Amino acid sequence: QTGKLYDRTRRPPLFSVVSLMESPKHFGALLSSVVSSLYEGGPVLSASSVHGDVYADTDVSVAAAGSLLQVVQTVIQKAAHDDLDVDAFEALVQSTSQGTLSPALQELFVKFWRAQKAKIHELVFKRVTWNNSMQKMAWRIDVKTKSKGVAEINEPTAIVEFTVQPAVTSKASSKLVRFELDQAQLAQTLKDINAIQQQLVARTT
Repeated sequence: QTGKLYDRTRRPPLFSVVSLMESPKHFGALLSSVVSSLYEGGPVLSASSVHGDVYADTDVSVAAAGSLLQVVQTVIQKAAHDDLDVDAFEALVQSTSQGTLSPALQELFVKFWRAQKAKIHELVFKRVTWNNSMQKMAWRIDVKTKSKGVAEINEPTAIVEFTVQPAVTSKASSKLVRFELDQAQLAQTLKDINAIQQQLVARTT
């Protein structure tokens, strides 16, 4: 029985080369390159540069490498901007990469985000922070039992501590800020913070 001859010079369609891009090594290199390019001052990536630097030893076409690059950049930028948790990131990968990433590569992508999320968040934070920022906060409740001129008070107060991180460009060290709030001051502070939160939500939805 005679069948049609297979043309070895013929390139498969773009999305049928997914099977040739299953290598965790190659895909991991692409993910690291994208993070470096977006957030660490690395070179701007293109389909040809990714093909030459990452997939040169494979049968992956320049077009397929470009398609991969576009999906990976889109997902990482969206996830970094929204500070997505792992579950939300997995949903984003599935909805964005259909036809481009195989299930195996999607799983690898999610594992990468789980391991690198904190690092990427820190890189993004440094890029958008010019002023001092709060590094951590601690608090405790004390009860005043006496003060000058008053024998007995029994008034609870909140002792709050902020560790202030200097701006990225500053050579200063962190410093501790400690202050005290009574019930009325705490209520007003919470009211102000809630107003700030509402403004932030209004500008991001």
